[in-house]
Amino acid sequence: MDQNLKTILIVDDRPDNLRLVTTILKPSYDLLLANNGERAIHVARERKPDLILLDIMMPGMSGFDVCKALKRDELTEEIPVIFLTAKNDGSDFEHAYDAGGVDYITKPVNAKELLMRVRTHLLIIEQRGALLKLNKDAAETNDNLELEVKKRTNELYGVLEKLEKQNADLARFSHIISHNLRGPVASVIGLAGLFNRQQLSDPGNGEIIERLNDTAQRIDQILKDVSHLLRIRESQAPPPVHFSSREIIDNCLARLRESMDKAHPKIELELEVLELFASKEYVQQILLNLIENAITFYSNDRPPEIKIRVQQTNEFYLIAVEDNGIGIDARDTEKVFEPFKRLNYNLGGRGLGLYIVKAMIEALHGHITLTSKINQGSVFQVSIPRKADLSFKASGSV
Repeated sequence: MDQNLKTILIVDDRPDNLRLVTTILKPSYDLLLANNGERAIHVARERKPDLILLDIMMPGMSGFDVCKALKRDELTEEIPVIFLTAKNDGSDFEHAYDAGGVDYITKPVNAKELLMRVRTHLLIIEQRGALLKLNKDAAETNDNLELEVKKRTNELYGVLEKLEKQNADLARFSHIISHNLRGPVASVIGLAGLFNRQQLSDPGNGEIIERLNDTAQRIDQILKDVSHLLRIRESQAPPPVHFSSREIIDNCLARLRESMDKAHPKIELELEVLELFASKEYVQQILLNLIENAITFYSNDRPPEIKIRVQQTNEFYLIAVEDNGIGIDARDTEKVFEPFKRLNYNLGGRGLGLYIVKAMIEALHGHITLTSKINQGSVFQVSIPRKADLSFKASGSV
């Protein structure tokens, strides 16, 4: 056994599942196997693995029972447990965390996802070890180093908290994505079953083909949005460049020309800052999504009016998109930034637009707020840290 490799205990009563997970992890880790709950507890106490992958549905002791037993034992209570299950049920998702698990992966297992989750939790363990060592070293240092040690400790705690939050978000997001894809996939299967293969000239087939195409496009767009979001989460924001605020607004309006031709919105600009120094790609995408929302969700009893403001303070660029649309209840303003959150306002949409906006703003170390009133309109306010001290003023309308 390579002493430098981390040890992972895999628990599953099905040999084919054990073989699959072993094939994925064997090149990078030392593996221990158990095919039932009692054996898993025995191996965990004897070998003290760095991580446990635990199936939920097993004869005898379920995975939940095994995890609870491990957490009651001081020899094994610190070992992180990731649940594996073929079920995709929201209650199981909650029970996994209640039992003491740190993560939840649905079967069939995706190799890339499994490796990423395992690496994340092993990194968290290393960070905890680094914190313990740092605290021990701090006790042995003199008073002159105390402030620096505290600073480093806080930095490591920040890294650890960020990793744990990102991993919890990933687990929750994976569950939500799976849940929201099941509907359109089931629609495709149902429509395919209705297709009249015996009489291809059946007039109903044309409608079925059209609905199949629409549903396939919905699935494709969800997957594109997910891919976009993962790229944002996994990489740094594009570097800052100088660019014109009017130019990116014009670009956004040009890309939304079809929607504008339908809604005929009145667009008003208040540009106190003509030139910015920031991540142009992200800022333009943020504006595009916010303007598209304002054009889409307007009240039928009055024409849409949209005001776009670009201002600055000593520390931030302030970008606001204000509309006179249908608005939402003040109690729901935070929910609109959650993935696939459906509010009772007939909003439609794919459910990832504002979630992606928030992810890009967080990547820029900024923040976004929403104020809104039913049937009066909404104001999205974005704050992005400034990279240069530029101050220009202009105003106008289009």
